[in-house]
Amino acid sequence: PFARRTAAVRDYLAELMRVDMRSFDPDSPLHYQARVRMVDGASFGSVHTSSVISCRTNLLLKDGQDDLLLCMPEMDTVLEIPGKGEMTIRPGDAFLLSSAREMRLIIRGSGRLCGMRIPRKAVTPILPRLGSAPAMHIRRGTPLLSLLTRYVGLLEDEPLIGSLAQQTAA
Repeated sequence: PFARRTAAVRDYLAELMRVDMRSFDPDSPLHYQARVRMVDGASFGSVHTSSVISCRTNLLLKDGQDDLLLCMPEMDTVLEIPGKGEMTIRPGDAFLLSSAREMRLIIRGSGRLCGMRIPRKAVTPILPRLGSAPAMHIRRGTPLLSLLTRYVGLLEDEPLIGSLAQQTAA
């Protein structure tokens, strides 16, 4: 029964997030609990997870997805980008990554990761020089990063009722 549940979770994540995810240790169970909110123009939330490896493979890139993911992990995380090397993201840091980029995300410890997914077409007018498939490490202390982290937490915890609240969140 465990193997079937793990396969079902992996299939669900592949469909929803367009990534392949598996436990870092094949002999350990995959623990994954997510809270996701979707509003016009974005989705946001958090994940409590065990050690995992999440990949956006060349095969998955064929879906044409180019949303941007801003992620703020509360545990050490390694982001491997073919041709760019690897980034070690520490608690308090963040990363901005295009879904149009092949990547491998390695989380070696249990913990929480929060973030936002924003369609690239919504960001391009604001940041026209962002590049075609960004992969950026945003270090702790970068102006507004702590505010953004608290904002995502607030959006996650507060009920969004009505179109005005949803527009405010977007």
